[in-house]
Amino acid sequence: MSKAETILERLEMVRKTGSSKWIARCPAHDDGTPSLSVTEIEGGNRVLIHCHGGCGALDVLESIGLDWSALYPDDQDRYRPLYRSNQDQKAIDDMIVAIAQARRDKGERLNESDKQALIQAKLRAIG
Repeated sequence: MSKAETILERLEMVRKTGSSKWIARCPAHDDGTPSLSVTEIEGGNRVLIHCHGGCGALDVLESIGLDWSALYPDDQDRYRPLYRSNQDQKAIDDMIVAIAQARRDKGERLNESDKQALIQAKLRAIG
């Protein structure tokens, strides 16, 4: 079983969107419509995941009972995920909240992805 198949079998509403690409519901947040991109690269040796709702990759993996090793080749230790410090994440969350407020002040509506990112930022703030 490939790395992508291991991940995909644990997700809901999986749909193929291209060669070695899928979209599914993100298990790390209440995802009404699929917002998690899964892409297989390097001939199936690596998998990229991205939640368009703002969830972190580790949050997604942990919510389906996996860890970083699910994304990388078993025999490769050169792939190491980058971790954000709490201070870095707080700065990013503060920026998300500020941008959302500025857009609302201009009378703009937030799309679903931006709403989810804002919710996640606020949830992390209250911790």
